[in-house]
Amino acid sequence: MSNRVLMLQEERDIQPAHILLNVNSYSLLPTDQEGKYETKFFDFDGYPYKWKLIFYPHGDNTCEGKGHISLYLAIDENTLGRDDTFLTVCVDLKFFVLNKNTKKYLTVQDATGALMYFGKARSVQGFSQLLSLEKFKDPSNGYLVDDACAFGAEFFIVQPSRRTRHEALTLYKDPNAKVTWNEGQVFKESDGKTFTWEIKNFLSKGHEELRFDAVERTWRLHLFPKGKDTTNGSFMAIYFSVNDPSRKIYVKVTTRVVNHPGTESKKKEGTFSRWFDENWREWVKPEITMPLSELREFLNGEGTLLLQENTSKLAFSDSMEIGPCGGPLGKPWSFKANGAITEIIINFGEVVD
Repeated sequence: MSNRVLMLQEERDIQPAHILLNVNSYSLLPTDQEGKYETKFFDFDGYPYKWKLIFYPHGDNTCEGKGHISLYLAIDENTLGRDDTFLTVCVDLKFFVLNKNTKKYLTVQDATGALMYFGKARSVQGFSQLLSLEKFKDPSNGYLVDDACAFGAEFFIVQPSRRTRHEALTLYKDPNAKVTWNEGQVFKESDGKTFTWEIKNFLSKGHEELRFDAVERTWRLHLFPKGKDTTNGSFMAIYFSVNDPSRKIYVKVTTRVVNHPGTESKKKEGTFSRWFDENWREWVKPEITMPLSELREFLNGEGTLLLQENTSKLAFSDSMEIGPCGGPLGKPWSFKANGAITEIIINFGEVVD
């Protein structure tokens, strides 16, 4: 039981979902410590646990509740099972007091949003100082009208499923890329982030592929000097693909066509971004799709084209499914050693806290 002082109080129109206790002739209730009232046990939503509301009309003096309404929720320990000594039931709990003047319910919960844990070691939880008796008995507040009042509780069990999906997003800015050059391809320069590709006899090529590795993934740049599919042989097209489409992968790259050294400085570039997944295995970059007539301005006398590529950002989304900590449904693991235990090692952080 708790005398928590950090309580969040709000009003709402809807009555509590799980239990509502109507009290008539409040003034006739006993004023001593034994004057508490406990509701019958009840269950809800198919859970195996049973619950009851404990109401102290004049305060729980054993827990600093003097001068207040004290209200608690209790779990029936018998419904936890004989072998569940360490099992705890995690609950998101709210208490209610009916305001008969406004026909609304004052809701009271932990102001920090903390959950409450029920088990055999702690089967009762709530607030010993839910509402001061002075405030409660003031007729203008509407909590005690014609010697009648109403209290309630609403709670939801927070329980990990047998398998919880975890997803992590990791981003990399200006990742280093290692280029793998095929036979006959010419590598001009690279700083690990931007590389220049010299493509000889450009107009005679059908399909060129450049492979590079970045952040443990293999990427491919596909170049079609005379286009692909719908370009009818009159446009250059560039495609981008990745070898791991089962994961969500984001890439942001800049591609540019540049003039040769010693000639008038010209370039055509575009910066593009895309998420890859099983539905997007390949990506065309239409902004760099150029008419062949325009590309001729970037060719030297030998028909060579200079193409630059810069990968400025990569991101990966990793996912995995994890069962609850401990054994099934959060119960402790049971382990019996064959001999004497000489060392216990506990890993945390990189596994599951």
